[in-house]
Amino acid sequence: MRELVLRLRALDRWRAHSRPPVREIAGLRLDPFRREVYRDGRYVALTCNQFAVLEVLVAAEGGAISAEELLERAWDENADPFTNAVRIIVSALRKRLGEPWLIATVPGVGYRIDTAPGTGHGEAAMDRAPGLSVRLKLTRRNPYARSPGRGRAVRHGGAACLAAARQLMAISKR
Repeated sequence: MRELVLRLRALDRWRAHSRPPVREIAGLRLDPFRREVYRDGRYVALTCNQFAVLEVLVAAEGGAISAEELLERAWDENADPFTNAVRIIVSALRKRLGEPWLIATVPGVGYRIDTAPGTGHGEAAMDRAPGLSVRLKLTRRNPYARSPGRGRAVRHGGAACLAAARQLMAISKR
């Protein structure tokens, strides 16, 4: 009987060491064993592909991972290399994880986990200006979108956003 208890304890120790470690980075907690993700203590439900992509990014610990490498490691070998699935999954991950964006795009390289969220994708530089209480988010919009409540098309271009950004920078420098 004593030998059985010792063997069960040894088996339990072996199983405890075989679990993948829980990883935490920038307010994100990823448990690969339970397949759970928490952002600032809040549970985030993810699909299998979203979890796989996030797991690869978190394992890189802030290092940049190319879209091709994400495709190889998160999908099977039969995945189409010319697909935009990685971009779609990353976009969905950003929405599910919430703001400030945790996944940053590294131009010409790929994606990485932003260890200082709020300084990356989708935000204007003025967001970090001292004394500035207005948060401006620069996004691309349909240039011929109809304005709500109006019958004519209104052009929403980058120039209007940049002009507003310059005005806010001038206000914050005063």
